[in-house]
Amino acid sequence: MGQKSKITDSEIQELVDKAAELVPRLAEIGNRSDSLSEDPTEAMKLLNEAGFWRLQVPAAYGGYSDGSVAFGLEALYKIYLSIGRGDAAVLLNTVVGSVVLAELFSSDLPEATKRQVADDIATGRRFRFVASASETGVATGPTTARKVDGGVLVKGTKSFNSNSGSAAEGYASVSAQLEGSTSLVTALIPLDALAVRLHGDWDVMGMRGTQSQRITYDDVFVPDGWYTVQATRDPLLFPVAQAGQAIIVLGPAYGALDAAIDYVRASTTPTVKIYDSIQTDPFVRRRIGEFRIKLDAARALLMELVRAVENADDKTEIAQLMIDALSAKTAATSIAVEVASGIVDLTGTRSAAAKYNIDRFWRNIRTFSQHDPKVDAAQYFVGGYHLAGEVPGMEVYVRV
Repeated sequence: MGQKSKITDSEIQELVDKAAELVPRLAEIGNRSDSLSEDPTEAMKLLNEAGFWRLQVPAAYGGYSDGSVAFGLEALYKIYLSIGRGDAAVLLNTVVGSVVLAELFSSDLPEATKRQVADDIATGRRFRFVASASETGVATGPTTARKVDGGVLVKGTKSFNSNSGSAAEGYASVSAQLEGSTSLVTALIPLDALAVRLHGDWDVMGMRGTQSQRITYDDVFVPDGWYTVQATRDPLLFPVAQAGQAIIVLGPAYGALDAAIDYVRASTTPTVKIYDSIQTDPFVRRRIGEFRIKLDAARALLMELVRAVENADDKTEIAQLMIDALSAKTAATSIAVEVASGIVDLTGTRSAAAKYNIDRFWRNIRTFSQHDPKVDAAQYFVGGYHLAGEVPGMEVYVRV
């Protein structure tokens, strides 16, 4: 059920401004979440209450969207940038949820299901979404869906489930192989449903607040109307997903530079005695300028991609968009890693004190930088396209 969006430019700008205002609070919550390796529940509630979800929920169900995957994408990425400046894990949770929402509302799920989900989000009953698809390292085989009276039974284990830290507030979008068929099922399952087991085994150096734990679905009953069979995915979902990976490292890289600049401004210790202060050290000034220029260049490339996706039509060359998405993701990842590592040079030994927790920026960005496709692979695909016009299928880019 589509409906033309009636959102105004001023309403969009209001959401963008609201995200910028939340940065200090998100940074505070994210810092605590990282230190304690806990879910940033409070931050996720703040974002839902701020109403950013309206950009992805169709107007027919109380949001602003026209129902397309790419509606309001440029505004959404400006919001993402602010969230990422606050905290990387909160941003990753948000982007994952956004991709699931985009796919959900563009799918052929019944109107009643979509309306129920939209109502759950608006009331804050259940507003977090998990893309439960990865089976990397799972020894028990693929997740399956078996037809029974009134629905399907989903059985299997998924290995990475970001944004799953608060079961009572979450839905999982679970991919499964339909037994006796070559078809795939995508099922929407409440994370606190019976026979859903969250393993609580997310123990890594970075992105701690994503709680990307394993989840086992042990014959979870999913009623008719809450799953789709072999749904046709919008081809724009791939560039949208890659753009999401780019912003997940780029936003926190800006946050890292913000933190470094704040530290330098407040410091009373010169780097070396020939300079009156760290603020007048030409090396420090040059590095800050270098980092900001590179970040802005990566952001410009990403936003060019985002605008192209938002304005895509039947004449758009999807292969070119896919390659542009890999280019933007690669540029953002390379520069973000460089900045997150380089801020140590700006802030010096004293900034390594635990009270500053500046190392969280490097840990978060470095952890996520390993996401498929890695930089080397992405550069190979981009090179193959420009050299030989080769565009491998989507399954080659991303391992699940």
